[in-house]
Amino acid sequence: MFFSPARTLLLFLPTINLASNFLNTSAMDRVLKLISWNVNGLRACVRYGLLDWIKKEKPDLLCLQETKALPSEIVSALEGINGYQVFTHSAERKGYSGVATLARQKPLDVKEGMGIKKFDAEGRVLITT
Repeated sequence: MFFSPARTLLLFLPTINLASNFLNTSAMDRVLKLISWNVNGLRACVRYGLLDWIKKEKPDLLCLQETKALPSEIVSALEGINGYQVFTHSAERKGYSGVATLARQKPLDVKEGMGIKKFDAEGRVLITT
């Protein structure tokens, strides 16, 4: 495997009223593993071992940029991963940009785009809360 993610971020969640199982565990169990990665083509990354890497790293949230695939292609490419919900926002132009979020827990809300048509057509924003 010759690739590695661009950014890994571990977050310590403070004890506040969140809709999450994190609050019912010890302080060390409340660490959230969030990884953000510009994959520059999801299907190619899958061919080079992305699914094995996800299984090894076990991120709570995995945010992928430049998926360059339609939503159905993203779901199909990631079907070997269990325990994650997949959310996508793809560009109108096939094979261009696109983002995806894989989440172990169901998010409170997922919003595609930022509400500005000319930017949202590029599939670069997926707001997951």
